[in-house]
Amino acid sequence: DATGKTVEVELRDRTARFKVNGDTVFFSPGRQAQFEDLTEGQEVRVVYEAGEAEPALQWVEFGKTSSHGGNGTTH
Repeated sequence: DATGKTVEVELRDRTARFKVNGDTVFFSPGRQAQFEDLTEGQEVRVVYEAGEAEPALQWVEFGKTSSHGGNGTTH
C-alpha cells in the first residue's frame, strides 16, 4: 500500500502486514532499491521488528528466490 506505506506478505499459513518507515532498506539484485520498486506478486525476503500490531520492516530483499526463512509473496 503506497499510501499507507505498508507491505502485505503472504506466508505459508497466513498473510502478514508490515509497516515501512524511513529506516526500512530495500534490496534488489546488485543494487539498493526503493519502496516503489516493489510490485504485487514478487517473492521477497524480509527482516522485521516484532512486537507491534503492524511490525516495522527493517529490510526487504526482492528480485531473486531465496530458500531461507522469512520468505513470502507481496500482495
